[in-house]
Amino acid sequence: MNLLKTNQGQGLLESVLILPVLFLLGSILTLLLYRSLVFYVADYHLHEALLCGASEKIHFCEDHFLKQMHQILPSQTDVSIQIQTYRPSGKVVIQLNPTIKISKELALPH
Repeated sequence: MNLLKTNQGQGLLESVLILPVLFLLGSILTLLLYRSLVFYVADYHLHEALLCGASEKIHFCEDHFLKQMHQILPSQTDVSIQIQTYRPSGKVVIQLNPTIKISKELALPH
């Protein structure tokens, strides 16, 4: 009986001590998932912008790309895109910490 009284608050103490670790792991997982989402959405929209650049004006395609990216990025995040018309290729730089850089070359059928 005496041993039971000495261990009475042990579970509560352990759960209170583990809460910051669980919060940290949850935050890291959320950050990694968000960065993955941004990377794959940027890659998809860069591909679409390159396809658009083959038939439309580059300026229109860049504006559409930036509008699509600002839907998932914080408003203060800088996004730059470069599309070259002579060789369908593009590069995206997203100023997150650390920076996300995507380069893609599009092989169009002749």
